[in-house]
Amino acid sequence: MTETIRRNTAICLLFAVVAIVFTLPVHDHPGYLGIQDWDGYLLFDALARSSWLTFGQIPLWDPYLMGGMPMLAYPESNIFSPALLVQLLVHEVLAAKINITLHAFIGLGGAYALARQFKLTAQAALLSAFIYMVNSMYSLVLTAGMEWGFGIAMIPWSLFFFLKAREDYRHVVSTSVALLLMWLGGGVYPFTISLLLMGTYGVAEVVTGQETLSRTVVLLGAIYGLTFALGAFKFLPAIEFTHRYTRHSELYAGLSVETFLAGLLGRDQTLSAIGGLSTQPGFISGASQGMDEIGMYVGIVPCLLFLVGMVTRFRRYLVVLLCLVVFVWLSFGDRSAPLSLWHLVKAIPPYSLMRSVERFRLAVILLFAITAGGGLVAMSAMIDQRFPGKGAMGGWLLIAFVLFDLMLVNSRTFKDAFPIPPVTTQKYDHFVQVGGFPEYSPSGFHLDGSHDIFTSFGASYLAFLANAGSIHAYESMPVPVNAVMVGDPRYRGEVYLQGTAGKAWYLFWSPNRLRVQVQALGEGWLVINQNYYPGWKARGLKTASVDGLLAVPVAPGVKEVEFYYRPNSFVAGAVISFLTLIAVAVWMFRRRNSNCTFPAGKPIV
Repeated sequence: MTETIRRNTAICLLFAVVAIVFTLPVHDHPGYLGIQDWDGYLLFDALARSSWLTFGQIPLWDPYLMGGMPMLAYPESNIFSPALLVQLLVHEVLAAKINITLHAFIGLGGAYALARQFKLTAQAALLSAFIYMVNSMYSLVLTAGMEWGFGIAMIPWSLFFFLKAREDYRHVVSTSVALLLMWLGGGVYPFTISLLLMGTYGVAEVVTGQETLSRTVVLLGAIYGLTFALGAFKFLPAIEFTHRYTRHSELYAGLSVETFLAGLLGRDQTLSAIGGLSTQPGFISGASQGMDEIGMYVGIVPCLLFLVGMVTRFRRYLVVLLCLVVFVWLSFGDRSAPLSLWHLVKAIPPYSLMRSVERFRLAVILLFAITAGGGLVAMSAMIDQRFPGKGAMGGWLLIAFVLFDLMLVNSRTFKDAFPIPPVTTQKYDHFVQVGGFPEYSPSGFHLDGSHDIFTSFGASYLAFLANAGSIHAYESMPVPVNAVMVGDPRYRGEVYLQGTAGKAWYLFWSPNRLRVQVQALGEGWLVINQNYYPGWKARGLKTASVDGLLAVPVAPGVKEVEFYYRPNSFVAGAVISFLTLIAVAVWMFRRRNSNCTFPAGKPIV
């Protein structure tokens, strides 16, 4: 075993221990449910698991939310990712907790690899990894139940492979794969931030003369194009869905100087930490959102190391620092008006759909961590000059102190993530649409409509466990609801005939496919109590919208109808993705032993 292999094995073991200790609070009660957004994401996880394992279907359609809506086309749905693999192996609640630990490990590895790509020592790269991943931006996002936070672990990997592609353009494929794991896993925010980070980095290199415009355009174009082509089976349905139901936001968003410092240095990184701050607009003070959109604790020592790195490596890290300025500026959002960079960026799709601009801090902390790692290298050299042979020891002491402090402050945030004991619900013997279950917290159901930071946002997951769809669900996408809930005077069943006498009943029910027995005495409509959406088809019959519900015309000769959801956008995207995958595989095979460097390249740092 070589020295490099031994060192990397030891680092992997260290990262595994750090990830477990950092996320240990989420494993206190394996069966307990989560707060806030966890209810909605657990529904996505459970539906994906059920679709794949119970019905053998790609999770294309979600009948449990808002009367029925696309699943794969929903940008935050988890279709294929490391997280999904865990969800297929164990129950979705336990899988969520395992995934929190797993992605902390993945993110530590990515930040370390990226730091090494910037020529940092192994010691300094460890510091960068800890600053980035043992951070409250990760623990707060997932404590609040936003599973897109798993994608935080992939941001450093995407930038790492982007930089590697400068040396070997086969890493264009690696970069696209890293981006796709975010996108297909529902990490829409890490994905879009990574796209912008790569673009900003490329432009900064051109502006500073470190790279040519032509090479940068070719590289970025290849990465963006390949990513879209490989992920077209989800991109095309998602574009169709978001164009049909565009989400508009009037939220005044962005960090202020006050919340920037509170997020970076405040030692209380729990969800309730900034409850007393004013919501007033302005650059200096005021909070637009909660702590889960602000927290990014690093502490005083990493800030000092960052300053040392900025001063001592200014020219070497000029591109990094320029990118850092851009993303700090973006994270201030509306609060930096009239000089708001965000006002320019949000005119570009898909950033026009983004509400919480504070999430640009994900890139801020990554760039901060790299620079702080450079500061540790410089600090160790200074110690060596003053006390020969003591630089490495001083570096390890600084790393130990920083890691201990990060653990102390940021790990305890996870204590609030899963405090709700399992909730028992009565299960319907067949799928029905209901109005919705009451929200819940550690104290039980909130029948009076009250709400606190430990209350779920909706109860769609509990409805799923009861074999029921939630008409009045917590959902930010403006999907029109036409399905009728049980108890409504208009309710006629989950499948019924309209315009003719007779009866109809399910022979088979699944999310994407339905088989219905029909006994119609005349011409009329067979109606499914789910929202109509283009992509629903019926064998031998033409689907239509009747009162906004899925329907087909029937007559006495029609005995059985089979519905299936297969949107044309998915079919077209799947063809594009499949052909691209074959082309990439052939290209990689033919160039497996080739020199694949771009001509006339310049060093990265």
